[in-house]
Amino acid sequence: MSKKVTRFQLDSVAGPSRASKTRTNEANQDTDEAVDDLPQIEYEGDEAETTKRVRLAPSIDSMSSQSDGSQDSVHWIKVGVLGVIWLVYTVAIVMGKEQDMRPIITAIHPKETKKLPIKTAAGVKHLLGVYLNGAFLEGHEVLPSAVEKKPYLALHVEQSKGKMEKTVSQNFYVVLSDWSQLQYSPIIQKPIVMDLSRQVLNTEGEESLALVLNTNIEEIFTLKLWFDLSPVDKSLGIPLGAMVLLFLYILIIWEFVDRTFAAVVASTLSLGILSALSARPPTFKIMSWLDVETLMLLFGMMILVSILSESGIFDYLAVLAYELSQGKLFGLIYVLCLFTAVLSAFLDNVTMMLLVAPVTIRLCEVCNLNPVPVLMSMVIYSNIGAALTPVGDPPNILIMTNRYISTHGVNFGTFCLHMMPPVVMGMISTFVHLRLRYPKIRNFMNKQSLQIETVKHEIQVWEKAAQAIAPSTTDEEIVQSTLHKKAKALKQKLKELESLGTYVATDFQTTLADMRRTYSIRNKKLLIKSTMAFVFVLLLFCLHAVPNLHQLSLGWSALMGAILLLILADEEDIETVLSRVEWSTLLFFACLFTFMESLTELGLIEVLGNLCINIIGKVSPDHRLLVALMLILWVSGIASAFLANIPVTTMMIKIVISLAQNDDLKLPLAPLVWALALGACFGGNGTLIGASANVVSSGVAEQHGYRMSFLEFFFFGFPIMINTLVVASVYLFLAHCLLEWH
Repeated sequence: MSKKVTRFQLDSVAGPSRASKTRTNEANQDTDEAVDDLPQIEYEGDEAETTKRVRLAPSIDSMSSQSDGSQDSVHWIKVGVLGVIWLVYTVAIVMGKEQDMRPIITAIHPKETKKLPIKTAAGVKHLLGVYLNGAFLEGHEVLPSAVEKKPYLALHVEQSKGKMEKTVSQNFYVVLSDWSQLQYSPIIQKPIVMDLSRQVLNTEGEESLALVLNTNIEEIFTLKLWFDLSPVDKSLGIPLGAMVLLFLYILIIWEFVDRTFAAVVASTLSLGILSALSARPPTFKIMSWLDVETLMLLFGMMILVSILSESGIFDYLAVLAYELSQGKLFGLIYVLCLFTAVLSAFLDNVTMMLLVAPVTIRLCEVCNLNPVPVLMSMVIYSNIGAALTPVGDPPNILIMTNRYISTHGVNFGTFCLHMMPPVVMGMISTFVHLRLRYPKIRNFMNKQSLQIETVKHEIQVWEKAAQAIAPSTTDEEIVQSTLHKKAKALKQKLKELESLGTYVATDFQTTLADMRRTYSIRNKKLLIKSTMAFVFVLLLFCLHAVPNLHQLSLGWSALMGAILLLILADEEDIETVLSRVEWSTLLFFACLFTFMESLTELGLIEVLGNLCINIIGKVSPDHRLLVALMLILWVSGIASAFLANIPVTTMMIKIVISLAQNDDLKLPLAPLVWALALGACFGGNGTLIGASANVVSSGVAEQHGYRMSFLEFFFFGFPIMINTLVVASVYLFLAHCLLEWH
C-alpha cells in the first residue's frame, strides 16, 4: 500500500507598495499576480514516484451571498435588544448622580457620646448607608447587640425635632481591634445600611438627623466615615443583579456576541442599575475595582511571550517534545499535562498557560491533534496543580496575603503540606476521568486529514489578518484585497481536497525529519536575550516560595521583565509588539472585575455569605465543622465556576474569618482556609470564565485560529470540577473531621 506525504509551502504575505495616485486597474493587476503566487500542494507517491502538482486557479467564485429571512430577523432582533439595553443604561447613567463620598474624620473620647449631624437629612428616605474606616477586627460581622468582654463601637441614628429626640434606627456594634494596639492596627472598612423606618416625630419644628457614636474602651478612638443617603435597596438589587448575571451567560453561552463585548455590555448595564438605584459609584471607585496586579501580570507576560516567539523557540520545543514522545501521542498529552500542573504550582497558572499554550498548539498542528481538547486538559491540570502553593493561583495569593490568616498559624509550609494530598488525589482522579472519557487517541485527533485541517487553519489566519486591517489608504486596500483573495483561493482548494478524500499517514521517523527541516531556531541572539529576561522574571517568581522574605509582586515582576526584554531586543517598531498583545483578553478581565464588584454592591454575592453563616449556626456543635467545611468547599466551588474565583475568594475570605472569630461556633481557622482554597481552585475548572488561566488559554487559542467555546469548555470541565470537589470533600472529612489533623 503506497503512502503519500503532503507538504504545504506557504508564501509570506507581502502587499504591493504603491503611491497614493496608483490607478485602480494597476491595483487589480497586482492582486491577480498575488493570487498566482499562492501555496502549492505537492503529492509524492512512494511506489510510483510520481508527482502531481495542482495550482490554485486565479478565477474564484464570489463569496458574497444574501442571508435568508430567518438570519436577517435574528440579526435585527439581536440589534434591537442590545439597542434597547444600551438606551436603558445610558439614560440611567446620564440621569444618575454620583455617590457623595466626602469623608468625615472624628475622634471619640472615653465615655463620650459623639453626635455627627447628617446635614442633608431631607434627602434621606428609609435607608441610610454609613461607611466606617478604622481599626476594626477584620472579618467580624457587624452585630445587633453588644459583645461581652470585647472592645466595640456602638452607633445608631437619632432624630430630633425641637427638644424631642428619638432613636430611629437599630443599634449596631462593630468589634474593634485590641485596644492596646489600636495605633498599629490596619484600617478596615465596615459598610452598614440602617433602616430609618422608625421616624415618627411629627411635632412642629425643624427636623434633623444625627449619627450617635460611643465606645467601651479607655482610649481615644479615631475613625473616618462618610454617609450614603441613597444606599442600594438589596430587595431590588439582588434580583436585578441575578438578571444581569443570567443575561451575561445567555450572551456568552449562545454566542450572540463576542464574549469580550458581552462583558462590556453586562458591566455597563450593572453600573446603569446602580445609577437607577441612586448608587452610581464615582469613577475613582470603579477604577479601584480593577485588579491591577492581574492585569499587569497578563500584560507583561504577553509582551515577553510575543517577543520570545519570534526566535522560533516554540516551534523547536514542539519538535523536541514530539521526539521525546517517540510518536506516542497519549503519553505526550499526559506528560504535557503533568508538566504544566507541577510548574503551575510555582510559576502561577496564568504564566504557565501563556508559556505552554503556543508550544502545545504548534505540537498539535504537526501531529494532527485537535488543540482545543488538549489545551482544555492542560488548563484543568494547571488549575489543580496551582492549588498546591500560595503563589500558584490568584485565589491562593489573595488568601495568603490576608493579614489575619497569615498571622494565625497559616504559612507557606503548612499551606503546601495540607494541600498536597488533595491536589495529588485530584490529579489522579482527573487522569482516570479523561482516560475513561477518551479511551483512544483518535478522540483527541482531528476528524479529517492533516492536509485538510491545515488548509482550514490557514484560511482562518488569512481572514483574521484581513480583518485586522482597517484600510485608510490605497496601499492598505490593496493589501487587504490580496489577503481576501488568498483566503478565497484556499477555500476553493479546500473543496478540492475534501473531494479527493486522501488521508495521509506517515511513520514517526519521516514526520520527525520533516519537522526538523521545517521548524528550527530562527534568531539565536533574540533567544539569548529573551532567556535572560525570563530568568530574571522566574527568579522573582521563585522568591515568593521563600517564606518571610520581602518579594516583588507577580504583576511588577512581569512588567519589569517585559521592559528589560524590550531594552535588550531593541525593537524599532513597538506597535508590532503591542499588536500581538491580546487586548481583548485584558479588556474582558477588566470588565469582569467591574461586573463582579457591581454585583457585590447590589448585594448578590453577600447573599451567599449570609446563607453559609445562617446554615452553620443552626447545626449542632458535633457536626458544625463538617457542615462548615462542606459549605465553604461547595459554595466557593460552584460560585467560582459561574462568578469567577477571584471575586468569590475575596468574599469568602471575610466569611471564613468571621466564622473563625465567632466564639459561639468555635471553628478552627486552618481547615476553613484549606476548604476555601480547594473550592476556589478546583471550582475554576467549571466554566470558561471560572479561572484566569481558562480565559488566557482561550485567548491564546483564538489568536492562533482555534476557538474554545463556552459550552465546549463547560461540558469538558464541569464534570471534572464535580469529580475533584468530591475528592476534596472526602479528604477534608477524613483529615479534619475524623483524624483532626488541625
